[in-house]
Amino acid sequence: GFIPLCGSPGYKTVITQPPVLALGVKLVNEVSPSKAFIAESYPFLKKYLEWDLENRDTDGAGLLEWYIEEVENCRSGESGMDNSPRFDSAMQIDATDFNAFMSHECEIMAEFAPQLGFNEEACVWRKRNNQINQLINSRLWNKEQNFYFDYDVSQNRMLDIMSSSGFLPLICGAATREQAEHLAHHLMSPQTFRTALPVASVACCHDNVYSKDMWRGPVWININWLIAYGFRRYGMDNIAEMILNKSIA
Repeated sequence: GFIPLCGSPGYKTVITQPPVLALGVKLVNEVSPSKAFIAESYPFLKKYLEWDLENRDTDGAGLLEWYIEEVENCRSGESGMDNSPRFDSAMQIDATDFNAFMSHECEIMAEFAPQLGFNEEACVWRKRNNQINQLINSRLWNKEQNFYFDYDVSQNRMLDIMSSSGFLPLICGAATREQAEHLAHHLMSPQTFRTALPVASVACCHDNVYSKDMWRGPVWININWLIAYGFRRYGMDNIAEMILNKSIA
């Protein structure tokens, strides 16, 4: 189930990939429906998701943590957000994006399983989806700032970096309608994410870490697509269209 970031005959990586393959299969299947494609993909998707669940929840509390590297310019290549200030001071964090991805994958697997006659497995996937969503809201939502933050497991504290990953619980349905509206407000607020081109990878209020480098401020098109996808889930099509149109422009 482990999907390596890279590899060669003389090198073995410990870094895997963000769990988004079930979403990829779903999107392909929407364009060209094929039960055979779902059936072929399902066992591989199951293996890699279960590998994540078994190997990236080091404290056993139910939320997943990216592998952190002690490299200044690539603290978490596994996340894809290599040098985000989210990782500057943390070695073990329950991550907003990792858990949103995993919850969404479980939701999709719960859709795939009944098509293949795996009704009991569908219940397992749905239960995992619900459990992760509940944990995202109980541990990663900051009621004072109305935003999702990572949680430093090693230091038992919520981190204070507002990053674009904080919007991603929208994709899996973790956010309530009220929480989704708070996230939309942040997107339109000049104090946080209302930049000329949204969505900044770090809120502009973080002057001490904000820079024109990689994930410390610049916009990333894949995250924009996911955030727009998330707002569509809540019927906030105007927000989604704004993100997509500005991205394309």
